[in-house]
Amino acid sequence: MYIPPFHITEKILHLVSEISEQVGLLYTQMSSDAPSPQLRRKNQIKTIHSSLAIENNTLSIKQMTDIIEGKRVLGPPDLSAMQNYEDKEEDDKLELHDKLHDKFPELSAKAVDVLEAIQKSPGYSANQLGGQIGLSERQVKTYITKLKQLGLIVRIGSNKTGYWKVTIV
Repeated sequence: MYIPPFHITEKILHLVSEISEQVGLLYTQMSSDAPSPQLRRKNQIKTIHSSLAIENNTLSIKQMTDIIEGKRVLGPPDLSAMQNYEDKEEDDKLELHDKLHDKFPELSAKAVDVLEAIQKSPGYSANQLGGQIGLSERQVKTYITKLKQLGLIVRIGSNKTGYWKVTIV
C-alpha cells in the first residue's frame, strides 16, 4: 500500500476546496462570455438596420427581421405624389431667403437656414438645430447670436427649458 510523503491536514483540505471553487467560477465565466446565437442574431439585425438607416432606408427592425427570415415586407409608400409639395416648399424657402436678404443683406443663407430651423423647432438646442440643417453646434450658436443682434429672434424662458421666438417672418 502507498503512503504519501505528506499528511492531509484541515488547512490542505481548505486550500483544495478554495482552488476547486475558483476553478468552477473561471469555468462558468469562460462559458458565459460567448454570446448566445440569439444575441448574435439580434446584434446582426441591428447592425444591418443601422447601416441601411445611414442610406435613408426607412425599414424598421421588425421589417428587417422579417426580410432575413424570408417573409414578405411592405416597403415605404411611393413618395412621388409628394414631389409637388416638396417643390412648393422649396419655392417658399427661396422666396423667404430673398425677402430676408432684401431686408437684411448681411444675413447669409446658412443664417436663414438656422432661422427656419428655429421657426420649425423653437425648443431645440443648438446641437439639435445643427443636426437638422447640417451645421455644428458652434456654427449654430454663431448664427443665433447674429439673429439676436438683428432682433429676428428672442429667447423666451431659461436656457434649459425655454424656447426661441421668431419675431419676424
